[in-house]
Amino acid sequence: MTVRILFQRVGGLSLIARSILTARKAGLSNITVSTDHPLIALEALKYGASPFRRSFITASHFAPSIWGVQEFIASTPKAKVVVLIQATSPFISYLNLKDAIRKLHYPKPYDCVFAATRSFKLRWNFVNGKLIPKNFESVRRPRRQDWHGELIETGAFYISRVELIKQGLLQNDNCTVFETNPKESLEIDSYYDLKVANLQLVNMTNLEIVTFEDLEATDVISVELVPERKGLILKHCEYYVSSRRHGTTVTRRYNEFVQLCDVFCAKYPYRAVSRLPPKRVVVGGGSPVFLQRRRAALQRWLTLVARHPVLAHDADLRTFLCESSSRLDKPKHDEFILAGTQDESTGQISIDEMQAAFVSEQEQLRLVQLGLNRLYKIFERGLI
Repeated sequence: MTVRILFQRVGGLSLIARSILTARKAGLSNITVSTDHPLIALEALKYGASPFRRSFITASHFAPSIWGVQEFIASTPKAKVVVLIQATSPFISYLNLKDAIRKLHYPKPYDCVFAATRSFKLRWNFVNGKLIPKNFESVRRPRRQDWHGELIETGAFYISRVELIKQGLLQNDNCTVFETNPKESLEIDSYYDLKVANLQLVNMTNLEIVTFEDLEATDVISVELVPERKGLILKHCEYYVSSRRHGTTVTRRYNEFVQLCDVFCAKYPYRAVSRLPPKRVVVGGGSPVFLQRRRAALQRWLTLVARHPVLAHDADLRTFLCESSSRLDKPKHDEFILAGTQDESTGQISIDEMQAAFVSEQEQLRLVQLGLNRLYKIFERGLI
């Protein structure tokens, strides 16, 4: 990797500038660019970072990254945690970086967190001249939907405690990963990669090009009914709620889903938060069929929330998915929220009424989309 590559632009910013701005948005203190090149140091100063002069040995092509990190912490004795960001990964999300830093302490203390992406590719290898499958059995080829794939280290960022770095390590057996989108894991090693990155940046701003794989990489939510109902007199259902992103499984009641939905409606009054399925219906409210339908609807609702570009990073959602007992403060609705929307949606309504309401809201969304498309075309014509 030549110095010239680092000054190439993705979306109008150099790779160094993008890394510095990402670190700043993530709320990192003491943003430092480690380099032995004066132009890189000037670029760091231009965007508000502090340049750190690397020695000849740590800046050589044969030196591993850990040498440069150890050299830096030797001059920064007050540092407790180091976040190493690779400038050649231009699509690091500052929201993901903030969540990864929190993950260092939550749900349990880790020594390091690093970026990884999930791969579903089947790998082979030659052993003594014979082609052997490496991550599957040839007689039982897995389908994509039947296995969880493999986690591939991207090198985009490493978050490590100083005690671990002093041992000459960035990772150990008390590590965890922060799973990122495959598109966000692009690493630039050549000018061809730069062209791909600029094209990808255009595509990432177009919601119509977001694929199912992109959404699945955000999180995979599972909601399952607890086999036995709880309660001494009034029996109620509970659910096992699992998050692949956080690696947690907690137990939740329906009322806790309602509480989380109320919190979102109060905190994000101008975002479309989906309605929850009804708590009960007039006919067959306690039947196994209804309970399974409600479970599936709760899973769909929580999946939409966990994959939302803003709500997915909310602290209350993380508490809901990770804490054994979610204690969310009941929000005070602001004046622009329609009163009683959630209470009315969870009352006793018939299935026919639910279906009619669903069809009506689908039509409203279709009309809104047509209006937005029309405005977009008018805006495009105005730019030409």
